[in-house]
Order: sequence, then C-alpha cells, then structure tokens
Amino acid sequence: QSTWEEQLAEALRAAETRAESASGALAKERALVVVLQTEIRTLLHERDAQVASLSRKLATTADAATAAERQRAELQSALDSERLRTAELSGSVATLVGEIAHLEATVQEKEYAELNREMWIPDEDMRSCNRCEAEFTFFRRKHHCRVCGHVYCADCSSNRVATPSSPAPVRCCDMCFALKRKSERGVMGR
Repeated sequence: QSTWEEQLAEALRAAETRAESASGALAKERALVVVLQTEIRTLLHERDAQVASLSRKLATTADAATAAERQRAELQSALDSERLRTAELSGSVATLVGEIAHLEATVQEKEYAELNREMWIPDEDMRSCNRCEAEFTFFRRKHHCRVCGHVYCADCSSNRVATPSSPAPVRCCDMCFALKRKSERGVMGR
C-alpha cells in the first residue's frame, strides 16, 4: 500500500506542480489578454477618431464641391449669356459695317458724279470717242456715259453699273466703271 500511496502522492505532487505551472501560464496569458485588450481599445479609439476626422473632412469637401459646382453652373450661365450677347452684337456690327460701306459707296458715287457732271456733252460737240479718239460714223455710234456725261464709242462704254439715281444698271465708260469697281473693292476690303 505504501507504494501505492507513494505513487499517488507522487502523482498528486506532479499534478500540483503542473497545476501551479498552468496557473502561472494562465496568469501570464490573462495579463497578456489585458494588455492586448488595452491596445485594441486604444487602436479602436484612434481609428474612431480618424474616421470622425475623415468624415468631417469629407463633409467639408462635399460642401466645397457643391459650392464649386453651383459657382461653375452660374459662371457657365453667365458665359452662355455673354456668348449670345456677343453673337447678337457681332450681327449688329456686321449689319452696321455693311450699311456704312453702302453709304460710303453711295456718297463716293454721288461725289464722283457731281465732280464729273460738269455738263452733259451734246452729241454734236463730239466728233470722236473721248477715250480712244476713234471717229464717229454711221456705224460707230455715240454713247453717253451716264456717270460722267462724256461721249464714247460702244467699245469704250460697254460697261453697265447701278448708280444712286438709277438702281438698274446703266451704260458707263471704262474709266467710270474702273473707278466704281475700285471704290467697291476698297469698301469690301475693310
């Protein structure tokens, strides 16, 4: 029996040693769990603070983006209005430029006609063309330039132009025709 009791006592001591060792290990594990739980709480707290900070920044950024979009829309609307106004003004300017060009051409024609219309040269006063000096005959007839009033042959007065006094084209000499074309090109070239 003593052997059995000794064995039992030995087993009991071994069990107590293992229990003490396990108890020490359990205490270490519990201490480690407490440390880890503290670290986890700290990390969660920091994460929550970062999430809150990022949420505030996101809200501020979203507000700024909304304000920027609203401002962009207002600026786009103002730009569209200005483009429309510019197009309208461009059309008005083009119309005015055309009217000014027409008025200038009309004034030039009237001034030229007044300068050159000193007198309507009577047919009987002219024996030859005022430009090429070819003599008038039964076949080479006399023609008055309706701009300057001088007498020309058909070859030197084969052009037709509209004048302030006659919107339908009338006969004019080569010189008056060239001057009229030059004044029209000068007006159109602006």
